Amino acid sequence: MAFRAAPSTDALTNVAASLLLSPTSYFLRSQILARQRAVIEPIWPHSTVISVGSWPTGLALRGSDIDIVISVPQNTIVRTSTWAQRLHRANIFAGLSANTPMSLVGRLSPAPVLKYVVPATEDTGEDVAVDVSYQPLGPMVARNDFITLQLGARPGAKEALVLLKAWIKAADFDLPLYGGIGSYGLTLSMVAFLNRYERVGNKLPKTPWAVLTEYLRFYTHPDLEMFRGVVDVKTGVVQEPGPVANTLVLADPVLRLHKVGEKSVRIMEMVKAMTRLLERLESAGPGIAEDEVLKMFTSIENPVVKTEEEREAQRMLAARAGNKARRSAQQKTGNVRVLKMGEKVANVVEKSTEEAAEVSQAEGLEGEVEVPKTEEESKEVVEKEAEKVEEVVEKVVEAVDVPKEEEQAAQVVKQTPKAEEVPKVEETIEATPEVAPEETKPSEEAADVLPEVKTEEPRKETAENR
Repeated sequence: MAFRAAPSTDALTNVAASLLLSPTSYFLRSQILARQRAVIEPIWPHSTVISVGSWPTGLALRGSDIDIVISVPQNTIVRTSTWAQRLHRANIFAGLSANTPMSLVGRLSPAPVLKYVVPATEDTGEDVAVDVSYQPLGPMVARNDFITLQLGARPGAKEALVLLKAWIKAADFDLPLYGGIGSYGLTLSMVAFLNRYERVGNKLPKTPWAVLTEYLRFYTHPDLEMFRGVVDVKTGVVQEPGPVANTLVLADPVLRLHKVGEKSVRIMEMVKAMTRLLERLESAGPGIAEDEVLKMFTSIENPVVKTEEEREAQRMLAARAGNKARRSAQQKTGNVRVLKMGEKVANVVEKSTEEAAEVSQAEGLEGEVEVPKTEEESKEVVEKEAEKVEEVVEKVVEAVDVPKEEEQAAQVVKQTPKAEEVPKVEETIEATPEVAPEETKPSEEAADVLPEVKTEEPRKETAENR
């Protein structure tokens, strides 16, 4: 159900309510979801289609898209290259989307997203972007329930989060692809702050202004360790070192292996902007006017970035910096893994030598092998081993009938030409005369050796043979 703020004199509450989707926009999105279900059911009759994200949790801003998830039974196989194409063609045929090329984001990811836009009409008056993904239903529903429960039990938290979502969108920090934190990451950061604040023993603030100021004061603290590791959202405490320094990485409360915010390389830039926002809020106080709140959270005055081209260039630079930082972190992680593997191998070798020594002691082998300590002793050991080898060789020679005629061996040596007497290859080639090819005939000796081959005439067909 959508979040609706109660009538209040609080300017922050009123502005937050005005930033949310209007009742007409909610009804339009409900119609789009129903039409998408009608298109999907004939293709996958046993599927379940739901909406996830900010719209069902009541945190959707004006102009936000719809996130739709298709879930089918486990025994149904749906390949990425087929389900997206089939659904895209079906949407065009049903008039749900325009006849444009298919837009599929993250083809190689576990949950690729099919994107399309429902064009505006005279009745609706707005274009609505739709993201459709095929993935398990349980985690998506659990995420919605977790966020609804965490924010619903804290007064003022939803209003503060709606204002922060509008602020990061206006300040260009809402795109994780370009180093931002994203809407889901911002929501988890709010939940982590509330749980950490309550875990320490502080009483939670109960107004949007108090929640906002405490949130900004918490994340702008200079010694905050949350930018150096992976944060557990349920406790607000760092649970493990982060992959990249100076990022806000949050462990997904439902999918623990999924890390949100790994690409948030612009978080330090965002913290500086938060510091300026906190100063303006504290100077205005709780009785701030609505027009001042609207200007503060929706129209950000950024002296560095003014045009859309400059914003795109800044996004690309941030993305490159983030990729470089991740590669260096992965390289360091790989080097650490190699060192750990070397330590493991060394430990295994050490254990194997110890086990071999224990086995030798158990079998009474210790003391039989003499280890030389000086050079003279080592020479004696070598001589003894050589004598043993000679004795073994003599026994082998006696056992095998090997000819010992020296004269035959000498004759063989005499018959072998020396290296000086052997003609060179080039001289032999020049000396050999050219011989015309002749028909080869078998010699008389070969004829004597080879058996005669009788050729039989083909037998005539007679009545008897038949």
